[in-house]
Amino acid sequence: AAARAAELATPDDVTRLRSLALVPIGEPQDYRQSEAANVQFHLAIAGCARNTLALELIERCLEQVDRFMSLGVNFGQFTETATAAHLEIVDAIEARDPVRARTRMEEHLDCGSQLMKDALLRGQLAGVGL
Repeated sequence: AAARAAELATPDDVTRLRSLALVPIGEPQDYRQSEAANVQFHLAIAGCARNTLALELIERCLEQVDRFMSLGVNFGQFTETATAAHLEIVDAIEARDPVRARTRMEEHLDCGSQLMKDALLRGQLAGVGL
C-alpha cells in the first residue's frame, strides 16, 4: 500500500500522514494513545493507496498487534523507532518514490515483527497463560 500511496497521495494526504507520524509517543501508560496513532497512520496510508482490501487486512493485522501488546509486551522499544520509520515512509511518499516507500514500510514491519518475536522468546508473555 505504501508504494501505491507514493503514486496517488495528494499534498493534503502527505500533510495528514506527516501529522499522524509526529504524534508524540508517551510513557507506557499512554499505550492506547500511541497505538491509536499507529493504527491511524497505517490506515491512512492504505486510504491514500485507495485500496480497500489492504485497508481491511491492515486493520486486522493491527488488531492482532494490539492484542499481543495488551498481553504484556513492553512496546517502548518499538515506539522509539516507529516515529522515525513513519517519517521515512512519509518522506518517500511525498517524493513519489514507490520503491523507497515499499522498502521503508517493509523494514518497519520487519522491525516490529522481530521485536515481538524477541519479546516472546524472552518470556515476556510467560505469565499470561498463552
